[in-house]
Amino acid sequence: MRFAVFAGVALFGMVLLALPVTAHGEVAWTPADGWDTAAVADDSEAGVIFQRATALFLSGRYTLSARILKKGIEQADEPLREKASLLRAEALLADRSYRKAFKAYERFIRDYPNSRHADRALDGKLELAGQLLSGARVRFLGLRLWRSYGLGEKVVDSIVSQHPFSDYARKAQIMLARSYHDRRHFIEAESAYRQYVEMYPNGPDVQEALAGMAQSMMRDANGPEYDPVPYYKARTVADEFLRQYPRSSEADDTALLRRRANDSLAEHYFNVAEWYLKMGKVDAAALYFRKVADEFGQTDWARRATTMAETLGSRPGGDDAY
Repeated sequence: MRFAVFAGVALFGMVLLALPVTAHGEVAWTPADGWDTAAVADDSEAGVIFQRATALFLSGRYTLSARILKKGIEQADEPLREKASLLRAEALLADRSYRKAFKAYERFIRDYPNSRHADRALDGKLELAGQLLSGARVRFLGLRLWRSYGLGEKVVDSIVSQHPFSDYARKAQIMLARSYHDRRHFIEAESAYRQYVEMYPNGPDVQEALAGMAQSMMRDANGPEYDPVPYYKARTVADEFLRQYPRSSEADDTALLRRRANDSLAEHYFNVAEWYLKMGKVDAAALYFRKVADEFGQTDWARRATTMAETLGSRPGGDDAY
């Protein structure tokens, strides 16, 4: 066992020695160029390790890069430690080691909240959330066995709670709402869309969020014979959307959704009226038929309800008439 450990360490050292070092250059990250080298020398042991790890990263050997950096971070002083911490998170994300990447980004943001690389770390977390919420599989025992939407939701919660009114939080929130909707988790989708509308009323995706709220409410409804509340909620949100964005590309679809919600409400109360009639409660049945006729006048149900209300109104005897 000891020989195996020694052999592994020896092989690791040979890999390090075999890797090219960028001569007289310090690796740095910039928004324009990403990870590259700058004209500042760092010939310390930690600096050499960092440059070799970066060479691995740039050549796509992310697993080994992250492994080297884990040791390099312990040896490095600032400011090299800061960059090594971020590069390790980047390598873990590129390697699709999602849980480790999340922890690495969280550690970097916690340790360096005022870093000039903080935006890159938040971009990385956003990219991480996007991959997970799109169904990326999480590794377990070397195999990618299952999708981890829950981890993606956790990453979004982290972004929104730590930076609630930033562009990163806004993007993460709409990403979460879309993921819920695509997975047919309509209660959660409605809540996520609603949170976007409330937190970012002037955000670029507020139209989508309002429309998504209405769609989620409709999809969550169990049918006209059940609770009418989802239809009322969907109709209210659709009305608000059409009031704010009457000329948007989604206006026609939202208007159609509103008509469907209204029609479902009319059917619901028509069924209630018929149930009362079946039970011999003529007055109650007439009340609900009139409700359908008065409140849902543009539906077929209203026309049928009008006929029924007139018929019941012409019969003497109230509840004793049937």
